[in-house]
Amino acid sequence: MVVDGIRRCDCAGRHPILALSEPDGVRWLNVRVTSHEADHLASEIAGHRTRASVIYALLTEVASALGWRPSAVRLVGTEGQEMLGLVELIRGDERAGVRAHPGDALVLACRCGITIEVPLDLVQAGDRGLTESWLADDDPDAIATFRRQLDDATPDDFAR
Repeated sequence: MVVDGIRRCDCAGRHPILALSEPDGVRWLNVRVTSHEADHLASEIAGHRTRASVIYALLTEVASALGWRPSAVRLVGTEGQEMLGLVELIRGDERAGVRAHPGDALVLACRCGITIEVPLDLVQAGDRGLTESWLADDDPDAIATFRRQLDDATPDDFAR
């Protein structure tokens, strides 16, 4: 999946939402992230490095110093209807996984340019994903307008 952008949720929690989609498909997944993660994600998407994003650089440098490199991020569902991020690391033929908050895993994926994988059952699970039939009825002009708004979003748009 690829990152489409970040938007503010109008629900009571006012959590920002990260929109993921298939590169050539119709399936989507909306991931709630913290305001802090939204700031990092917006900066990474825009290609800007913030002073606070050095922790993600540190994580990749530590992994690299130990001979590992991140190769993929997987979002998985848990029994409690929560979402969990798994960062896959590789070193030669060895593979290891590290659990992470989904937002942190996605920031790392954006920073490192690694694959974001989501199982189909999670993409189609209730209010977390948008199905093909929902998208088919959508107005293409409204979608284009929304994408332009996402392109113009800045971290300040997510301030409380």
